[in-house]
Amino acid sequence: RDRQRLAFSSDQRRLRPQHSPAPKRKSKKQQVKKMSGKPEYAVLGIPVVKDPNDGFATSLKRGHKCCGGCCDMRRAVIIVNIISVALSAFGLLFISLGYSILNASSDFSSAMTDAMDDDEAKQAFADVEKAAGASLGFLIFFTVAKLVCYSCGIYGAMSYNIWLVGISLVAYGLDFIYALTNGSILALLLPGFFAYPHVFFIKEVKEGIMSEENYELEKQSCCCV
Repeated sequence: RDRQRLAFSSDQRRLRPQHSPAPKRKSKKQQVKKMSGKPEYAVLGIPVVKDPNDGFATSLKRGHKCCGGCCDMRRAVIIVNIISVALSAFGLLFISLGYSILNASSDFSSAMTDAMDDDEAKQAFADVEKAAGASLGFLIFFTVAKLVCYSCGIYGAMSYNIWLVGISLVAYGLDFIYALTNGSILALLLPGFFAYPHVFFIKEVKEGIMSEENYELEKQSCCCV
C-alpha cells in the first residue's frame, strides 16, 4: 500500500504543469534599436532609423518640409546659400569688369581734363571719378561680405551650427531691408524666400528636432534621397 501511495504521488508530480519562468522585460534601451541592431538614441529619445523610406521612420518625422515637401530645412539652407554664392560670384565678376572699364575711362578723362583750360570742368570730372570709384569699392566690399555670410550658412547647416546659419540669415535680412527701402516688390521675394528655411532650421535645432544624430530620420528630398 505504501508503494502504491509513493507511485501515485510521483505520477501526480509528473502530471503537474511545469510553470516556465516569466520572460524578462526588455529595457527601453533594448527595445529601441537601429536597423543594424545596435542601440542608438537621438535627441528627445527619438530612435535613429537608417532607412528613411521605412514606415516607422516616416511616422516619426517632426521637422518642417520646405515648400510643403520639397526637402528638409537643412538641405534647403544649403541649397539657397549655394545659389546665393553663385549669384554673388557672378556679380563680383561683373563689378570687376566695371572697375576695369572705369580705370580705362579714368585715363581717357585725365587726358581730356589736361587739355581743358576750365578749372571747374576739371574739378567736375575729378568729382565724378571719385564718386564712381567709391561706389564700386563699396559694392565690391559688400558683395565679398555677402559671399562670406552665405558660405557661413552652408557650413553652419552642414555642422548644425545655428550661429553660422544666423550670419547668413542676417545677410538676407539686410537684402530684404534694402529692397524694402527702394520700394521694389519683386526684389523682396528672393531674400524673403531664401531667409525662410534659415528661420525654421534654427527653430528645429533649438527644439532638438534637427540634429546630427537624427538627421537620417528627418531628411527629406523630392529628388535626391
